[in-house]
Amino acid sequence: MNCQTCGAVIPNGAAHCPNCGAVVMTQQTPQYQQFYGTPQSPYPQPQYQQPYAGQQGVPQNVDMSDLNIVLKIVCLLFPIVGIILYFVWKSSAPNKAKSAIMFAGIGFLVNFILAIL
Repeated sequence: MNCQTCGAVIPNGAAHCPNCGAVVMTQQTPQYQQFYGTPQSPYPQPQYQQPYAGQQGVPQNVDMSDLNIVLKIVCLLFPIVGIILYFVWKSSAPNKAKSAIMFAGIGFLVNFILAIL
């Protein structure tokens, strides 16, 4: 082994270089690396952290307002309208889309129960 500082030959097991006195850094290899080699990842590790609002990848122009009462009643009486509004608003206005599909589902259940009676 050679000294990192002066390049002189250092005997095995020495803690300091006999020429310049520099501390010898020995690199210990674990036992498993002697038999199996250096562990390597076959693919990059996935990123588990989700982007938050304000970070790149999240649209800034998202409408967070709720559905007005007239549209809630329309979705309740005509569930197909609520389903259509859900698919129209699910990325641009998620709160409105959630309310539309919720009232469409309630309207569907009420219509189904009334049809049975």
